[in-house]
Amino acid sequence: MTNFVKNYHKTASLIAFLFVALLMTSCGEGGRQAAQERQLEELKEETEMQITMLRNDIEERIEYLEEEIEAAEGELKEELEKAKMELQQQKEYMEQQSEAVEDATLESWEEVIQELQVTYREVRENTNEVSREVREKLDQEN
Repeated sequence: MTNFVKNYHKTASLIAFLFVALLMTSCGEGGRQAAQERQLEELKEETEMQITMLRNDIEERIEYLEEEIEAAEGELKEELEKAKMELQQQKEYMEQQSEAVEDATLESWEEVIQELQVTYREVRENTNEVSREVREKLDQEN
């Protein structure tokens, strides 16, 4: 597991802990609601930053593939185009998660963050697998 993924898991756990702690320690109904909403906005910003970092990583991989596709021919070119499509799909998954985070409410946050953690892990694994396969194919051609 990369340091980035480990840090994300730590951050996600910390975010969940802070959110629960905030719920338990806030005082006064109106003040508590306002504090919870402020905390939720902070959590959303931190989470969006993590999503953006992964999307940027995927975009860099897509750009690399586009360069390789231009130079490739035949079957290799087709395989690289398929890999690019897979990476684009992974990027779309993260864009959907970003929208879910943006739309999350106090009531839906736990569900949203749990789904995000699963999707994030799957996207990261799939992205790494696609990149590994691309490297192998390019190495075979050279």
